[in-house]
Amino acid sequence: MNFRQLFTSLAILLTFSTLKAYNNTLEVVTNQSGVEVYLGKKLLGKTSHFGSTYILSVDNIKPGDYTLKCFLEEHLTYKEKIKIPATGTLTKRITLKGKTSTINVTSKPTGATIRMDGRAVGQTNRELTDLPLKDYSLVLSYPGVGDLKTSFRLTSEKPVNVVADFLSNAITTDIVHTVTINATPAGTLYIDGKNSGTTPQELELPNKKHQVEIVGSNGETYSGSIPENFSNRYDFLL
Repeated sequence: MNFRQLFTSLAILLTFSTLKAYNNTLEVVTNQSGVEVYLGKKLLGKTSHFGSTYILSVDNIKPGDYTLKCFLEEHLTYKEKIKIPATGTLTKRITLKGKTSTINVTSKPTGATIRMDGRAVGQTNRELTDLPLKDYSLVLSYPGVGDLKTSFRLTSEKPVNVVADFLSNAITTDIVHTVTINATPAGTLYIDGKNSGTTPQELELPNKKHQVEIVGSNGETYSGSIPENFSNRYDFLL
């Protein structure tokens, strides 16, 4: 065997010695599909449908202590300290819980009937708790006055306040949405009469109808409004 053959053989042996295989498996079973599974900061993959459950199975993991983390949008992140064995299968069965929020509903005067998504849920003033993050429609009714309606999406665990003022026939929420407003040509943007800078502008606005006015450098103007539950972007032509 010449030197070159000896060198090649040693390199192959070294490579195989560093690629040590571990005869083990981590099996993560969840109640949702698409759950991101991490060991420490490393993403192992996502759970997928298998039979009646959702599973991610990973082989050949270096034995030791790890933090297992499972993440899915609009759900509470799951964390657990685990120990990967040198051999065998470690199965973790995890139930992810959806994030919830609260809607605080008040009215002037109090005693208005609350209907949420068509279902009666009591009278004002009332705290509606443990609500999944999704779209909601509220109708508040006061005898002899009429109805006030609003709709919105719960996007975080932060409580939302809904105020129905039957004296002024108005209903408001403190939900804030991000919207980008652009104009061609560019101009000075006014929201509800307040100077909001030069377009394009990214703004955080309460979830309600807003008056929009844009004044171009040559006197061109746009005057109109964006509705409640507005979109993420508006482009106006002056």
